[in-house]
Amino acid sequence: MLSTLMKTRHRLLAAAAMAAVGVGASAHAGSVSLVGDAGLVDSLTFDLGDGLSMTLTGTTFKAKAYQDAQVGQTADGIGITHSLNNDSFQIDGKGGDDTLWITFSDEVTLTGFDFNFTNDASDDAKLIDVDDNTLLKFDVVDSVSFADAYTGTTFGLKAFGTRDDWTVTELSYLYDAPLSDSPIEALSVTALPTPSAALAGAVTLGVLTLRRRRQNAEQG
Repeated sequence: MLSTLMKTRHRLLAAAAMAAVGVGASAHAGSVSLVGDAGLVDSLTFDLGDGLSMTLTGTTFKAKAYQDAQVGQTADGIGITHSLNNDSFQIDGKGGDDTLWITFSDEVTLTGFDFNFTNDASDDAKLIDVDDNTLLKFDVVDSVSFADAYTGTTFGLKAFGTRDDWTVTELSYLYDAPLSDSPIEALSVTALPTPSAALAGAVTLGVLTLRRRRQNAEQG
């Protein structure tokens, strides 16, 4: 019995220590629809739950330099406007390489995108990092899933061909949601005697019982 109580106490203390350092974060897959009616905006932010948010911004290449561009959200998905030769709600490479910048509030792993306006077999895209390094080049089709893991907080989805013109309708990701930051309730743990202390207590109890019996005999 004593051994069982000691093991239970150790398990409780170990669980409290793991919770304190955030061990056991829960990984889950998520997706977000980018279809809507926000129209033209400088940025668009989505609350993804679990304390995670995502902000979309845009750039385009004009006058030999990258410049800020507006994000356009319609029923056809997300696009970029203010490119040089095609001021539309699409991400295109017509005169300026439009880039949709995706910034998360915490590190995620991108797993894929869904697209619209993918009728042209020449539609291409680049997934780039915050420093404009190419992570992946791929053909734009209705749905693209990544075989490799691309993990970070900021990604760019870039058109680079003169015939590219498409919108993004959905994004999917993996996220390791941290445990709650709320204070951990203190565990009430009763101190348990060591085996030697328990033995000493049993001996003392036996001596007291024997004395009481003698006293009762003498009084009788």
